[in-house]
Amino acid sequence: MDATPKKVGCKMKFLLKTKVLIASALVFGGLTFWDLKPQVSPKSSLPVIEALIKDDIQRVALTSMGNTITLEQSDVWTQVAPLNGLADEARINAMILNFRKPIEMDVLVETDPDKGGKSYGLDSSNAIVVEMWGIGDAEPSISFLLGNDTDQGASFIRMSGSKSVYRAHVGGRRRFAHQAGAWLNQRVLQLKMSDISSLTVEGADNPSYTLENGDVWTARGEDIPLDVKRLSQAFQTLLLMRIGEEPISDIGEPWMRLTLTQKDGVQEVLEVADPVDRQTHVQVGDAIYRVPVLPFERFASGIQYFMDKRVFPIRSREELDLIRYKTELTDIVIQQDLADGFWKVLQPSNVDLEMRDVFFMVNTLVSLSSVREVPLVDVPPTPTVTLEMRRLKGDVFRLWIFDYQARDGALGYLCQIEGAESAFLAPKEDIERIINGFGQSNVF
Repeated sequence: MDATPKKVGCKMKFLLKTKVLIASALVFGGLTFWDLKPQVSPKSSLPVIEALIKDDIQRVALTSMGNTITLEQSDVWTQVAPLNGLADEARINAMILNFRKPIEMDVLVETDPDKGGKSYGLDSSNAIVVEMWGIGDAEPSISFLLGNDTDQGASFIRMSGSKSVYRAHVGGRRRFAHQAGAWLNQRVLQLKMSDISSLTVEGADNPSYTLENGDVWTARGEDIPLDVKRLSQAFQTLLLMRIGEEPISDIGEPWMRLTLTQKDGVQEVLEVADPVDRQTHVQVGDAIYRVPVLPFERFASGIQYFMDKRVFPIRSREELDLIRYKTELTDIVIQQDLADGFWKVLQPSNVDLEMRDVFFMVNTLVSLSSVREVPLVDVPPTPTVTLEMRRLKGDVFRLWIFDYQARDGALGYLCQIEGAESAFLAPKEDIERIINGFGQSNVF
């Protein structure tokens, strides 16, 4: 009989109670380890530059290397130091409009940087101290130091009284870093369209004409209504025209002359030199400025440019109920919800349109204008696209769109309205925007 003891293999078995204790130990150990890790402050705990809307800002001070530029607003913006004069409202708005909502710091970069934050542009030689006061404020409502911009479009910021460096989006250093002279007025004209009672245009190879501002804008001696949108765009471009460089001593014989008469009777005469390379010179009183030619080109086109050539007797999208877009392969119907002004697709059920494009489409369709009339004998028998518009009062307009072509130097899509005595060319960008509103492309 073998007396040698045998080795017996055994496995350790854990009771349920033991398993629970081990699991608990692991959980508490993990929590202890987590508690030892440094915690990152949530974004909500970072400093915030409080909101201050444009019309509530009374004073702005920009200080760099001990020199302060002070801008103040009453009825208009003026620079009171170090220079004195009317300020550039467009440049000021570009700076302050970014603060119409609270600006929260994106991230804390460093709590106590070396050399006063020189590597961030926040040292005394580079930082711009930005301060803004609201109406009646004794202390600035907004106060921070602005350093360099980052590659991501943000800027390095230090809140006044703090050493910590943050990153935030405040519009970029370029909106603040101007010399005193650049904060003075840079507009050629200090007028609003509502200030003007009439505008007379002479020269530029077209007969002279006068636009008059009564209850509505009209053309003197003309019964045809004006296109308010075109007129507003032309005036906006002219009145926001900014002073350029390279003034000259004499513009010579003017290419065109514009006489603006204000409602108080004061006149402003602009004499414009012949354009060269999309630039021209304009003389206002004794001053001559180099400016883009664009503000004058619309007025140089003659009175016909401002005539209302809209092809539909619809003056607002609120008049519309249904719009139908139809080709050989597509049939889409949308309807306006009068409760909120949004459009919904009635058919087909599998079409989902981008609402922004629909709004652009509807506004373009309502204001669609003619570039050139075309005789009906030149119109093909079958259109590529048919658009139907039904107004709330029940009447329906049908627009047939054919192809893109040239007529007597004018380019556009050939179109016809049902029942009209002639066809017309419509602007290429308008027709493409209308088609895009229905989510279509490559139709032609």
